[in-house]
Amino acid sequence: MTSEALLARITHDPKLLNGQACIRGYRLSVAQVLDLLAAGSNPSTLCQVYPWLEDADVRACLLYARQRLTP
Repeated sequence: MTSEALLARITHDPKLLNGQACIRGYRLSVAQVLDLLAAGSNPSTLCQVYPWLEDADVRACLLYARQRLTP
C-alpha cells in the first residue's frame, strides 16, 4: 500500500474528537493508537480489541506520526 493510500485512512473531523486525527472516521485517534503501541501493545492485539481496525490502519498511524515529526 502506498504512503498516500495509508494516509488517506487518517481523517480529521471537527465534530469528532475535537478534530484530532482519527482512523477512518472512527472514534479512535492516532494518538490513542500510538499510546497503546508505546505501552507495549502489538498491532495484532489492537486489531483484536478493535475488530474494525486493520493492520494498515496501525501502519497509517505510524506513518502519520513520522511525517508530523519530520521537518
